[in-house]
Amino acid sequence: RTQGRIPKVDGEMAGDAKKGWQVLVIADGNSLVVKGPRWMEKSTRSPEFLDIDRHPEIRFHSTVFSDHVLHAGGSIGGRLTLRGLTRPVSFRLLPSACAHPGRDCDLQVNGTINRKDFGMTAHAFSVRDDVQLNMRVRLREAAGGAP
Repeated sequence: RTQGRIPKVDGEMAGDAKKGWQVLVIADGNSLVVKGPRWMEKSTRSPEFLDIDRHPEIRFHSTVFSDHVLHAGGSIGGRLTLRGLTRPVSFRLLPSACAHPGRDCDLQVNGTINRKDFGMTAHAFSVRDDVQLNMRVRLREAAGGAP
């Protein structure tokens, strides 16, 4: 079992309580850190897996989701771009622990993707197809004053 982390993440959340919310998340794959021996990180970055040198940007653009989902949790659909391939995905936003999710407390999002959907087919006997993603997101105010 291997765990990785991408510390350089940017994005935006737009919308309001009446119209709903939409998020764009852009992760810099160049910042990937993998726990374990150095060969694990090298393998994860390689053309057979994330192909970081050719496709360093990992992007998720959600569909609009309700204010209820923002607070109570639920499914958030969207499109994930990984290795230059864009596929529909669905993640689960966990219920919020505060009045202003993302500002006063982290947004916690979990999901599973199948690596084969994004062209990662190497080492099928030693690497599981399903990759579990767990994200914690904290919003900060943009230069213009909006989160």
